[in-house]
Formats: sequence, structure tokens, C-alpha cells
Amino acid sequence: MRVTMSKTRQVQIRMDEEVFVKLKALADENGLALATYIRSLLIQYTKGKLTVLEEELVAKLNTMNRARPDVTF
Repeated sequence: MRVTMSKTRQVQIRMDEEVFVKLKALADENGLALATYIRSLLIQYTKGKLTVLEEELVAKLNTMNRARPDVTF
């Protein structure tokens, strides 16, 4: 997963297809839009508030490799 931010504070995330599918499923389970769920994870990550389980999930998702759909919010 690669996260970039433009000068206008728009965030673009490039991720593997498997990562996209898993994040979408997690967002649906939590009743959130995908962009909202990812934003929440990024905020928790930058504030150092991710749990060990969430950190492990992010690490696992980061290792997957396939087609890369973009999510922009």
C-alpha cells in the first residue's frame, strides 16, 4: 500500500486488489464507507493509537501484491 498526499491535502492510496477487498469487507463490517474506514486507520496510525491486532493487519495488507485500484478521498 502506498499513501501520498497532494498540496491540496487530497490523499491518494494505491493498494493491491486483495488489500482493497479486505479493507472493503472490514469497512462494511463496521458500517463505514471505505474512504472513512481508511481515514480512521490513518488517523489512528499517525496518533500511535492502533492496537497490536490492527498493526498486524496493516503489516499483512502491506505485503500483498496484485492489481492496484486507487481510492481517493
